[in-house]
Amino acid sequence: MKVKMMILLFQILAISTLKLVSALDISDKHLENVAVRGTATQSTLLRSTDGLYGHADNAIDGNRDSTFIHASCSHTNNDANPWWRVDLLEEYVVASVTITGLVDCCAERINGAEIHIGNSLVNNGIDNQQMKVKMMILLFQILAISTLKLVSALDISDKRLENVALRGRPASRPFWRSEQSVYSHAGNSIDGNRDSNLIHGSCSITHNDANPWWRVDLLEEYVVASVTITNRGDCVVCATWIIGAQITIGDSLENNGIDNPQCSVVSSLAAGETKTFQCDVPLSGRYVTVYLPRRDYLEICEVEVNAWVPAA
Repeated sequence: MKVKMMILLFQILAISTLKLVSALDISDKHLENVAVRGTATQSTLLRSTDGLYGHADNAIDGNRDSTFIHASCSHTNNDANPWWRVDLLEEYVVASVTITGLVDCCAERINGAEIHIGNSLVNNGIDNQQMKVKMMILLFQILAISTLKLVSALDISDKRLENVALRGRPASRPFWRSEQSVYSHAGNSIDGNRDSNLIHGSCSITHNDANPWWRVDLLEEYVVASVTITNRGDCVVCATWIIGAQITIGDSLENNGIDNPQCSVVSSLAAGETKTFQCDVPLSGRYVTVYLPRRDYLEICEVEVNAWVPAA
């Protein structure tokens, strides 16, 4: 009963909440950061910098530099309900909002922020429709035009979820080379085995790289509802390496698939744990990439890509 209710709810969300977007013809359109065309304002300007730093328009200058004193971040005073807003100067259909947080201090201050999009300035725009926060910010990158037309129109009445990763072809950054390298290949993570002990030969691991990644080519396009990941279980310290990993799904191999739309983020995963990460909306694509936006090892014992396939 729980599974049937989950699928029914998923189906209703995929159709009803995307009705407006699904009517948009995107055949001749592309995603673009339209924030750089706009004008920005915010509730207040941080007083302690004598007006040198923290201006609202710093957050839409196209520069992801996250060090505050480099003057590319915005900052308000310690206000009640502080806000930042960009006027796009005309109406757009917005697919997502990408945000870069401060790196040199105070990164936690943005936690819990809400993103609202609409045509009203009532209550400084706060009363507009809320968008679910996918990434935390100070640099706003607003992507206009939806890529979800196919997904929103999907009829799942005659379909079922299946782990299509088993049909795919894996790839990763160079795998870990040591006396245990026989255990580290990318293909180990889609062998259908959730064994989380590295030396049993069913996990993959990269070098300690900058932005390490793992990817599966599903060989054809699927509509993916969620991705299930099993973490390494025989090393408690190693199990923390995957925290913060991002899951992307799409048809592009640019930047090793990292630039495809984001499905979810691995915010927590205990040693040996298997956990399913639901995409905010179902995503259509051929390539599923898991990557870490930092220097570290990327270690995965199983990846299951749960996609809709014909029920028969």
